[in-house]
Amino acid sequence: MSKHIIISLIAFMCAVIDAIGGMLGYWSVSNSQSRYYIFGFELLTLCLLVVNSFLIAHYLRTSKTQFRLAVLCFIALVFCVLGDIVNFNLGGEYYGKGDVIKHDYLIDSIWFFGPGYLLIVVALMQILLQFYQPKVLLVCVIGSLLLATLSYTNMVILGSGVYIISMAFFYSLVISLPALCGVLLLLAYGFNKAPICIWVISLGLVLASIADAIIGQFWLFGNNGKGIFPLAREINWIVYIASQSIIVHIPRILPVDESSASINHQKLCKG
Repeated sequence: MSKHIIISLIAFMCAVIDAIGGMLGYWSVSNSQSRYYIFGFELLTLCLLVVNSFLIAHYLRTSKTQFRLAVLCFIALVFCVLGDIVNFNLGGEYYGKGDVIKHDYLIDSIWFFGPGYLLIVVALMQILLQFYQPKVLLVCVIGSLLLATLSYTNMVILGSGVYIISMAFFYSLVISLPALCGVLLLLAYGFNKAPICIWVISLGLVLASIADAIIGQFWLFGNNGKGIFPLAREINWIVYIASQSIIVHIPRILPVDESSASINHQKLCKG
């Protein structure tokens, strides 16, 4: 097992311990005495992922195409980490943008998560163009956006305010795309023929969309705007770190151009 996989597993186990401990009541971000220790531990978990992404980029430095993909994924991860820091709500402020949504600080993190995941999607679309015609991808994207819109209308609280409603809607469209890319990736390789590492990458992309669906449905708009907190946060943290622990491996696993499309994926999973 490579050091890159080991680091991802350590990060994921840290997230599991953190979240389960919170759900069992051993510590809580709602407790003023323990919340900053939790944030510190979670920041270290995120730093593990950043270090892993950097090491993967260094590992792929001899391949220009894979290295560029690795750098893109690294930048995307840094954007997401900045979004996570916003979501920590270090100032402990609630109802900052009105009296409807308690955890409205989550909306500000979209300024970081939005570009972060868009970078990932752009990178993945370059890879998917090896397997699909552009018009096919366009139809799939439109279908994904329509489903995201339908899902959003069933979740949003209309009295939340223009800023919250518009930003959340934009992000609901963006975050639907990683899951789409994951499904398309599996279809491209064939469900029965795809190597296990392709399945894992696809799972990580789907989990990214699920993690933010949890935020929208249960943390941001849930419980009539008060949020099911901190339970939604704990569950989201496990799913989110699981997805990021996998996504950092995209440059190691997926070929960027046709000349590298014959790479032995099983070997890459171990290397």
